Amino acid sequence: MKICVCSDTHGDSSGIAEMAAKERPEAILFLGDGLRDLERVTLPPATAVFAVRGNCDFASSAPEERLATLGGVGFYLTHGHLQDVKQGLAGLRRAAPPEAAVVCYGHTHRADVRAEDGRIYLCPGSLWRGSYAVVETAPQLRYGMRML
Repeated sequence: MKICVCSDTHGDSSGIAEMAAKERPEAILFLGDGLRDLERVTLPPATAVFAVRGNCDFASSAPEERLATLGGVGFYLTHGHLQDVKQGLAGLRRAAPPEAAVVCYGHTHRADVRAEDGRIYLCPGSLWRGSYAVVETAPQLRYGMRML
């Protein structure tokens, strides 16, 4: 399964559309700060979307965090402001449930991916600035950062 992970569009929906057209993912994980941008984009009907709200998504009723299992892999989604990710990953380590193999967060606007504690910690950066991540779950877990 091919999954695009993105965050922080801050009023620019064009990056979501461009990313989806370029990658043709089966699912998109949106990590907040631009949920209205996500609502403006028409995606193929078969594209599953999982989203959480960020600190700038004031009127959204989306959850602040969620767990999704895609392609047999557990993904923990959060924007990261509640876990204080700008100060490090300690808050994420405490918040992520044990079944999450991939911990996805935004908020910092800096792309970062690292394998620690038997998990992948993935921040796609800011799609407003052109960065996002792609995760493929089969035949083995692969991941990497991309630019528009």
